[in-house]
Amino acid sequence: MNHKHKRTLVVLAVLAALVACCGGAGAWLYNKVATAALISYSQSQLHIIWHALYEHASEHGGEYPTGYGVLVWSGAISPELLVSPFERSEAIDEYDWDQVYTSETPPPGLDAFIERNGSYVVLVWGQPRTDSPDVLFAYERLRRGSRGTPLIYADRKVLFVPNAEAERLIRAAGHEPVWAD
Repeated sequence: MNHKHKRTLVVLAVLAALVACCGGAGAWLYNKVATAALISYSQSQLHIIWHALYEHASEHGGEYPTGYGVLVWSGAISPELLVSPFERSEAIDEYDWDQVYTSETPPPGLDAFIERNGSYVVLVWGQPRTDSPDVLFAYERLRRGSRGTPLIYADRKVLFVPNAEAERLIRAAGHEPVWAD
């Protein structure tokens, strides 16, 4: 566990004590900080995904992979990373990942399985690597009733934007927004 996660846990423990002491006001504050911590965690996951794709492109002729399968199969990212802290995916949790790691190539259908059941949508699959601040790289699936969603650009800039703005940016990048169920 890195220092950022330890600090987050300490802050949440202090807030839990506040809730115990202050009732409703403490609970409101706890919910705000807990949501901010989850948003930060999701943004960290997007950074890890960005790094895995960037490294893959560096080692494979400057092209991003065509899907998550090769990244999981090679150990560049773990299956747990594919699910947002705001969601739960029983399909990802129950999948036989041992058969992925022991096969000689990524199993057929793995990319599609992850796209259906994971939380993060990558927009640059199979494209040449870029550092352009204008290229929307990936985002967390939009969730109804949420304040917004994190996005990451090819230059590693992460933003948390309201859903309406996220929809506009995703469409401007030439894609239809993907919503969580």
